[in-house]
Amino acid sequence: MKLSHVTIRTEKFTEEIEFYQETAGLRIARDLREIGEGIVFLSDCAQDVRIEIINTPGAKDAGNANLSIGK
Repeated sequence: MKLSHVTIRTEKFTEEIEFYQETAGLRIARDLREIGEGIVFLSDCAQDVRIEIINTPGAKDAGNANLSIGK
């Protein structure tokens, strides 16, 4: 099974993008901010890891703090 992507909804949109770029070494693969949407996809060079970050005001707790997704 191949996982398409993981979605993160956050009110700290810019900070999330910077975190995954600086800490995980991911790069922006698709940036929908260019068309007015608050959505960015990040991936590694091989596109084995893909994360979708969605700007969601008020999403202080966007999910389960104990969630872990691995391969």
